[in-house]
Amino acid sequence: MHPGDAAQPWVITVTLRVKPGCRDDLMRELLALRQLILQEGVCLGFDVLANAEEPNELLLYEVWPSREFVQEVQLKKAYYDPYFERIDPWLEGVRPIRHWQALVRQA
Repeated sequence: MHPGDAAQPWVITVTLRVKPGCRDDLMRELLALRQLILQEGVCLGFDVLANAEEPNELLLYEVWPSREFVQEVQLKKAYYDPYFERIDPWLEGVRPIRHWQALVRQA
């Protein structure tokens, strides 16, 4: 396989800065979305991490079959817009989204 092949897993990380007092509300919405996504059976992994030194900074770590799937199928699902509308008031600043190509992965 070559870099960029559709068969290579694609990793997305999203950093969220949660406003003080809003973490429980955000986690409830985030875990519901995570459960829905994992039930669909396409996502290869979806971890939610908290910064050990700043608990209101979260990192979403998602593994998908390909970048094309994320862009052309996943992000067009109807549940995303209402989800973003609900969580936006609980977040501070920008949400950096980074795309990573998996070169070596534990099976």
